[in-house]
Order: sequence, then structure tokens, then C-alpha cells
Amino acid sequence: MTKRTGIFSKFSGQELAMLIFDAVMAILYFVIGLILLFAPLFHSVFKSAHINDGLRMMLGIILGLYGMFRIYRSIRRLNLKDR
Repeated sequence: MTKRTGIFSKFSGQELAMLIFDAVMAILYFVIGLILLFAPLFHSVFKSAHINDGLRMMLGIILGLYGMFRIYRSIRRLNLKDR
């Protein structure tokens, strides 16, 4: 087995897997929030989706903010492991 070097060398295998999973989920939440916020720009994709504009905006804002929080937490977790 090769030795890991660089920023990820201080994480064990399971910690690294969870860190990658958290980062991917954070980006997914953020992107889904953006898609919901800007759904009218994609009207050809969402033609069949009948969702109330207020509900769509509320879900988009909540998912976008939650995604940003998760991204911040993932970055902070990387930086805290340095100390």
C-alpha cells in the first residue's frame, strides 16, 4: 500500500471517505437549491412540474443555505485537522 502525502495524509481511510461524502452532499444540496431558485430559467426542463412559486422559492433558499453551511463545515473540518 502506498503512503498518502499532502493534505489528506492526516486522515484515516474512514475519515477521508466521510469527508468526501460530506463535501459531495454539501455541493449537491447547494446545486439543487440553485436549480430550484432559478427554475424559471429552465422552463423547458420543468414544464411538467407543477410546483407553487412560493414553495419552490422557500425550498430553494433553505437548501441553498443548508448547502452553504455544509460546505463551510467541510472546509472548517479540513482546517481544524491541521492544528
